[in-house]
Amino acid sequence: MTLALLGNPNSGKTTLFNAMTGMRQHVGNFPGVTVERVQGPLRLSKGADVLVDLPGTYSLTAFSREEAVCGEFLREKPPDAIVNVVDATCPARGLYLTLQLLETGLPVVVAMNLMDEVRAAGGRVDCRALSRALDVPVLPVCAARNEGVEALARAALAAAREGRAPRLPDLGTAQGEARILARYACIDRLCARAVAEGTSAARRRTAAADAVLTHRIWAFPIFLGVMGLVFFLTFGPLGGLLSQGFRRALEGAGALLETALARMGAADWLRAMMVEGVWAGVGCVLSFLPTILTLFFLLSLLEDSGYMARMAFVADRALRRLGLSGRSLAPALLGFGCSVPAILATRTLPSRRDRQLTILLIPFLSCSAKLPIYAMFARAFFPGHAARVMLLLYALGVLLAVPAALLLRGAAFPGEAQPFVLELPAYRMPTLRAAWRLMRVRAAAFVRCALTTLLLASVALWALQRVDWALRPVPDAADSALAAIGRAVAPLFAPLGFGDWRAATALLSGLLAKEGVLAALSVLLAAPTEAALSAALPHVFTPLAAVSFLVFTLLYTPCMAAFAAARRELGGLRWALGGAAFQTAVAWLAACLTHCLGAILGVS
Repeated sequence: MTLALLGNPNSGKTTLFNAMTGMRQHVGNFPGVTVERVQGPLRLSKGADVLVDLPGTYSLTAFSREEAVCGEFLREKPPDAIVNVVDATCPARGLYLTLQLLETGLPVVVAMNLMDEVRAAGGRVDCRALSRALDVPVLPVCAARNEGVEALARAALAAAREGRAPRLPDLGTAQGEARILARYACIDRLCARAVAEGTSAARRRTAAADAVLTHRIWAFPIFLGVMGLVFFLTFGPLGGLLSQGFRRALEGAGALLETALARMGAADWLRAMMVEGVWAGVGCVLSFLPTILTLFFLLSLLEDSGYMARMAFVADRALRRLGLSGRSLAPALLGFGCSVPAILATRTLPSRRDRQLTILLIPFLSCSAKLPIYAMFARAFFPGHAARVMLLLYALGVLLAVPAALLLRGAAFPGEAQPFVLELPAYRMPTLRAAWRLMRVRAAAFVRCALTTLLLASVALWALQRVDWALRPVPDAADSALAAIGRAVAPLFAPLGFGDWRAATALLSGLLAKEGVLAALSVLLAAPTEAALSAALPHVFTPLAAVSFLVFTLLYTPCMAAFAAARRELGGLRWALGGAAFQTAVAWLAACLTHCLGAILGVS
């Protein structure tokens, strides 16, 4: 059987989906996290039944893309039953969708979620009274604590097996606007009978916090301070402590691998490939895993608390001057993790113009795959200043997105963004479970990339730097086929200060996956550990060239996975190629300007 999960944005729907299926879909205290249909096996029935998580929507009337997706699914593939998730802290808002779902004639079970917050505020939702009035099961649930989830799953399966259409509340025979008013009148009667609001203390605390965090003057400095603290902890005491132990473990593993191959009597070429190719490329990138996980852990706490949603509200006024709205901030924030889900998240934007403009700007926001590159160069050239280097690079990407947006708006996307209405979520205490789940997902994705794309790329780079075009072994890597490829494109980067063929080859490797830049440098410089690569980089780059290289890496075209996602969402190869060319041109100009300014100022 197929069960469909529907509810308002930010009602805890995806948290409930994870609890009912055991999956790990991304959860955030921010409207619009779910952007496409996701399905998983129902845990209670051991995979025999399927639960489908649909994008959050306020109604089935197709005014937005999310509403259209939900309506099409219910019409074209009617589920056996619907699990309707309602935010118990504000049931009046969610019950409008409930009434529309009852009108479909499909079996419905209502999950009254976030009941723990209702109880904490001294409120009450009489689920039994609502159940009698709506003629469907209404169950209290707290998805984050896994309370009532199994009972909800059993009730949904029972409703699906029974297949009984619910008896509609008395809405009369009116249609159109009169029908809408009749639904709201019915909701007022239901809430008067079954809902008692709690104390206003929580609302007063929220209003007091919002008065500061969304202040027209203080909001932005506070945001900079918060992000500065995040980077300080990531590259300072917290992330540094975790990285040191992990780094030592990887260095020990590399030494054990080399010793084991020697004891096995492995051929010299195999030992060289495993140590100088595979381990140099993969191991060096993996050494930054604790740093990445620390950053995502801290950002997850901020998102879970409801703070990031406030930033969308604050940013709306500034973004409107660029032709966007605060709604574009949600995909942009995802872009700091990975450009692919960020590009997919633009589906929540109401107009094609807003979606295309946001997609073309997302690559200017540094994804997590570039983080190891920044950290490695900061260690090699600016020891003790890693947090400042990171913050400056992330800020530079955001700042350069501003003129890029103005240029794109004037050249290809005239007009104004759609009006922006945002329901600010309640402040919530971040849960370690949600942060841990996000860390596991990111760690799995990072390791999967290292053991697939980077492993193959490292072996290919190692092999190509040992043979010429006739596949004859060469004693010097400078005479190899790989060097010939690098030299063909190196002149393009000479004005930027890094015309070395190894730097050019590393940037080409980054087109597959941005982690490939660091993996390529590790292989090409025969530096299998982070310490060895840190010592080798100054032989290829001057400090000024290193800064220019970082600026170019920050801004140039995203990886192939992001390019493919952009092509699909932009609606064609022409748009995707144009976007990639535009981003690379901006990267080249910014890096060239950086190098020229440094040279004028006498920086070497």
